[in-house]
Amino acid sequence: MLGVRTNIVFLRALCTDPEVVAGELDIGLVGRRVGELVRDDVPVEVLASAAQDLRMPSRRLTAVKWLAVGCVAVGVWLLAIGILYTDWPAIALAIVAIVFGVAGVRR
Repeated sequence: MLGVRTNIVFLRALCTDPEVVAGELDIGLVGRRVGELVRDDVPVEVLASAAQDLRMPSRRLTAVKWLAVGCVAVGVWLLAIGILYTDWPAIALAIVAIVFGVAGVRR
């Protein structure tokens, strides 16, 4: 995370601009001095951190993975109920749900 993007550099430059300090303001000031007020230089440390973030794999669970985890959970619950009541169709459905879920999690 690189932090919140703000315009604080622009505001500091504007507040310390000689024309602003002298009180000589008009609507064209920013347009005339935009090159001096807005800087494009980014510290090397920030660029290196951004590059490192791009190389790191995402640890977020996608919707497909959440669905797969849910299938495994439901499958395990259904398997327990099927075994408890000796319900073979429930056991078969549980195995399909677990296999489908495990395959989705590995994806």
